[in-house]
Amino acid sequence: MPKEKASLSTHAARNPAKAVQQPRKRANQSSATKATKALAAAQRAQAKDALFADIDDHYLEKRQLIKDLAKKHNKKENYIKKLLNNDVHTKTKRGANLWNAVVHDFSIKAKEAGDESALEVVRDGLSKEEYQTIKANMSEDEKKRLLKQLASKRKVEFKGIRATNKSLAMDAMQTANSINDQLIDLFERTGVRAFAMFTRSHAEDSAVPNIVDSDNAREFFKQAFGKSFSEFLLKFEQWSCTLDRDDDRANDVQSVRKQIVLLILDGLRKIKNNKKVAMEYVNYRANIVHKLGVELAGWPSKITFASPIKLSADEARQIRDSLRSGAIHWVVLTPSQREEVAKEISEGPVRKRKPRNDQGRPRGPREGNSDTEASDSEEDDSEDDGDADEEEEEEEEEEERPTPRQRKSPATSTSRNKAS
Repeated sequence: MPKEKASLSTHAARNPAKAVQQPRKRANQSSATKATKALAAAQRAQAKDALFADIDDHYLEKRQLIKDLAKKHNKKENYIKKLLNNDVHTKTKRGANLWNAVVHDFSIKAKEAGDESALEVVRDGLSKEEYQTIKANMSEDEKKRLLKQLASKRKVEFKGIRATNKSLAMDAMQTANSINDQLIDLFERTGVRAFAMFTRSHAEDSAVPNIVDSDNAREFFKQAFGKSFSEFLLKFEQWSCTLDRDDDRANDVQSVRKQIVLLILDGLRKIKNNKKVAMEYVNYRANIVHKLGVELAGWPSKITFASPIKLSADEARQIRDSLRSGAIHWVVLTPSQREEVAKEISEGPVRKRKPRNDQGRPRGPREGNSDTEASDSEEDDSEDDGDADEEEEEEEEEEERPTPRQRKSPATSTSRNKAS
């Protein structure tokens, strides 16, 4: 079967900055090595069969023991079985420990040296005596290095990008099948119905759109919306494949500034649990930090804190990305921190906002239909201080301006009078 060639159509090629799980390479082996390994495999298979035979005998004895105990103590067999097996439904993932880190480092050195016998030792595992000897002669810095090395390897295993479209499709299929088994087991245990939808995020990817469910939960789409699940799956695929392109188009400076405004305001309202609270940039220290007791942590020291409209394109994209990743986030101040902010504010003057140039002018009711003007005025007010009243005033000001049809209306009426 020909090997898959790497091209720009792969997920890995489109993400060169991310770690990639390299495909495994099979080493060329001589005929003698193949014969030796075949003999060893046959011996392992024979030993495995003998082990399973003994295990089967043990299970037969165990089943009889369960029946005897259930009859003796007047309990159900399943109850006795759970007690003997010490069954649990949830398990925690085992974290990286020094034992695994030592074995991983040993395997790396064995692969680099091409020592097959050393790899066999790694597969069989280190003895406790060998591990204790290695651990006793190891410094703390070396232990940290080995643990960091193992953590990096595990991160690539779990989150590393698949190098080829074939491996990507296999990973997606196996993960979907695993989740399907979990959903079915969950329904059997708890009666909870669920479904999960999977689709690719790029048109060049080879992952097949799929849906998994428990107890035929996919019928929900047909009965609730009158459409089959395949129609929803198709729309989900179309949305997913075009989402990244929409993000690219929305990477201009104006769109990025809008995203910053929404991200900051959304985070502020969530941390204060108040949907009506507004953001203010001019008197941020006094009206936000001091009064509300929250602060934006993680703001880069090289970028002056100001309204997003005053940020350059590069600065705005950096702030937007930091807000998305969580590097910049809202935090609640301690009482001592609030006292320091109050002292700072009392020592310095509070900046006053520049008055509106149309202050005192009457503004009529909103009557236009220009959604663009309304959204622009809303963005400007949100970037200044998020004041809802001023937002309405600016919208009314936009609507007060005469439309092209209104400008032409006097001329039209005059011409009609002349004609009459």
